[in-house]
Amino acid sequence: MKDLWRDEDAGADDVAQLVYLSNLIGADVDLVQPGGGNTSVKLAEDDVFGERVEALVVKGSGTDLRTIAAAGFTHLSADRLATLRSSESMSDEEMMAIMRACMLFPDRDPVPSVETPLHSIIPHRFVAHTHDVATLSLSDTPSARENVERVYGTGVAFLEYLRPGFPLAKGMAERYADGLPEDATGLVMEKHGLTTWGDTVKDCYASLISIISRAEEYLAGREKRSFGGAAPALDGAGRREAAAGLAPIIRGELKRSVAWRPVLAFDDSPEVLAAVSSEGFAELAARGVMTPEHIMRAGRRPLVLPTNVPPTDVASAFAGFRADYERYLAANGQDEPIPDWLKVIAAPGVGAFFAGKDRRSALVAATCYRATLRAIAGAEAVEAFQSLSDADACEMEYWPLER
Repeated sequence: MKDLWRDEDAGADDVAQLVYLSNLIGADVDLVQPGGGNTSVKLAEDDVFGERVEALVVKGSGTDLRTIAAAGFTHLSADRLATLRSSESMSDEEMMAIMRACMLFPDRDPVPSVETPLHSIIPHRFVAHTHDVATLSLSDTPSARENVERVYGTGVAFLEYLRPGFPLAKGMAERYADGLPEDATGLVMEKHGLTTWGDTVKDCYASLISIISRAEEYLAGREKRSFGGAAPALDGAGRREAAAGLAPIIRGELKRSVAWRPVLAFDDSPEVLAAVSSEGFAELAARGVMTPEHIMRAGRRPLVLPTNVPPTDVASAFAGFRADYERYLAANGQDEPIPDWLKVIAAPGVGAFFAGKDRRSALVAATCYRATLRAIAGAEAVEAFQSLSDADACEMEYWPLER
């Protein structure tokens, strides 16, 4: 990971430095993907009554680290947030109600990130949370803890998978009730991402660089397994012709099963084409995506069409995939598919189609799934790619805070 920090660009005050840190992180799709990740700083400031209070300034929900400005952060009372740390259990609705009550400027600021409880319990001033490909290549594996400890020893803490929001923060508080390890500069959260911290913004960023760079070096030193022997890919003109023939059929099939008029983005870049055209791709793709948030952005898993599928066979592929999805729902206590249950359709030898309710959401799905492909390759080099269990994936699909 390159160190892109420039003191002259960072700004003088804490919030300006937080914005700069966020924009640096958000500019790299190997660190966070659109809408993902979050950052915060703890500081003293005046509330609406002119009284000096301790505050947590955290990324607002629905903002993007790449473009976020000062107005995209929410200012909350640090003292009131202590309620979250002392609660034994809490529903999502209760958590959001408490966080809204903690807002210092509720008429001005956005709703706080669902990861606010995690930021509040970390004692350091600056905190950054990423969905980076490098550390997820270690933790998206069956032996996540062992793989993380092999690379970092005790220098990076580890937390088993817990659903984002209050369960994650509560689990961390219980796991590290006596404090984080003194030599730890970050926390790898299984199948979720990395959190780093520092008492200065540069310390937080330096920890991010160090931890991710060590994972990248570890991955570079291992012989990566490919996705498998490649299926024959069409040439550029052939792919464009095939994509033009498939696109209206895919849109038609999606229109029958999603709650909006789908917009498609097509990608036949070398990275995507090599992955989706490989013989082992269907099995790897069926395991899921790289983080819980990627389920929201790119769907639980892609539909992989048969190699060189004729347009007349697309409908049967959709029907089979839909039937499998409905079995998954039934097994996990759900009976009604979410409106956007399918976002990625892979066509071996041709490329991949990404669906959204508009062009932006289709491109977000594409960016998120390309990151997943890199995490799959990394995890396979370390051990084997493993995503969330079906039960955990289904919980995320139906999580009210992301719907």
